[in-house]
Amino acid sequence: MSGVVSVRADGSISWRADTAVVLGPVPFEVNGVLLTVDGAFPDVVVDLAAPSSTALAATAQWFADPTVISQLAAAADGDIISTPVLAEALSVAAGVRVVDAIHLGDLDEGVVLLDHAGGALAAGDAESATELYALSSAVAERLVEQFTLESITGPPVERLAEIVAAAPPGSISDATRQRITRDLTPLLSRHDAEWVQILGAEQGSNLFYNTIDSLHLGLAEVRLAFPVDLRVLPPRLLKFVGVEVPELQVETIKPAVIEVAADIRDDANTDSVETLSVFAVAAEASTGDLLAYAPTTVVDGRIVAELDVGDAPIDSLRCSLVGSGTNLEALRLDPVGAALTRIDRYCRYAWTQRRVAGALQANTGISSRDVFLTETQERADAAHREARDAAESAVALTRQLVRRSRGSANANDLAAYLDALVRFADTTGAPPVIVGPFAPTLAELVLAGDT
Repeated sequence: MSGVVSVRADGSISWRADTAVVLGPVPFEVNGVLLTVDGAFPDVVVDLAAPSSTALAATAQWFADPTVISQLAAAADGDIISTPVLAEALSVAAGVRVVDAIHLGDLDEGVVLLDHAGGALAAGDAESATELYALSSAVAERLVEQFTLESITGPPVERLAEIVAAAPPGSISDATRQRITRDLTPLLSRHDAEWVQILGAEQGSNLFYNTIDSLHLGLAEVRLAFPVDLRVLPPRLLKFVGVEVPELQVETIKPAVIEVAADIRDDANTDSVETLSVFAVAAEASTGDLLAYAPTTVVDGRIVAELDVGDAPIDSLRCSLVGSGTNLEALRLDPVGAALTRIDRYCRYAWTQRRVAGALQANTGISSRDVFLTETQERADAAHREARDAAESAVALTRQLVRRSRGSANANDLAAYLDALVRFADTTGAPPVIVGPFAPTLAELVLAGDT
């Protein structure tokens, strides 16, 4: 793969790949250079922006082939340069970012923060790492207490020990570091722990979402329901029950006014800036033309907004929720956009289930008892089957969309998207990753053990 270089008059330089993005895009910064990866292929850069060629050249060490970055830094406007691939250390940081952005599971957000601390350090950002370690040191202590009480050992303990041991001086107090190290030592030396809990048959392999019985959908009162576009919302804000289960309920509450509402997750931070900055939007379904938008509020575990849609019939609308950083002009609520939203949901589900399978497989080594090993492997296999099925569904739906869109302005972009999805489906069919820079994160390991 390759991409095109753009050099501006101010000396800034950018590069964009000639491929479609399946999951994301997921951006992060390294030494002032903004890198963007596709969550489906997190070591492959799809977009790059640097303030100068000098700043770009200084990041060469973070790439598998530094000469590609040297070529980019020396390139002229319009040059075509090969795709940069991240080196292992930076891949660790990218992997953490991708898990945070894409994972549909009920990850412990405090543990995600601890993963980010380790990722920032791997990427050479000692300043950010120090801040993140300081913010998450209490989380590390909480995990040590949990692991001790539940006699947990194996990969999650090892990963926590690695993250704490790597903490920069001063980011965690010496007393805290010593206490964590002391309490983890016996867990690290224990090779037979009864940690893996056998799930009831009714829970299956869907480890990452609340059961539908816990929701209050009130479907008898809902006039319309829409699956939300997860690409434009903060991760893990809404309760996710399934790919084809709509989160957003819409009803008329008075003439010309509709209410849109969705259940948020039980552990969602309702006071966060991201949550408080979510907007509701309504568009004409056949064209995607925006009709109304309004800020949301959180009421009794639901995110709610009222929209004045004038004389538009409710059954002519398509509604959604969007994060504050969303470009409303670029928001697609037309039929093609709705189809892409559905496809993206299948992709995220497939990606998450394969990650769930990997976390379960990584944990099979923590107990020598056959019943635990067999049960955990069966759950991992079931999750991987669901991942493959979802990825294949995404490809099939995209093929249909490509056929329907022949000769349209979207045709070339959709064809490129289909090519990327086929590669994603191939990757999803491969065995789950359990070692290396994209091995399960601490948050994923803890989720697999807690379920």
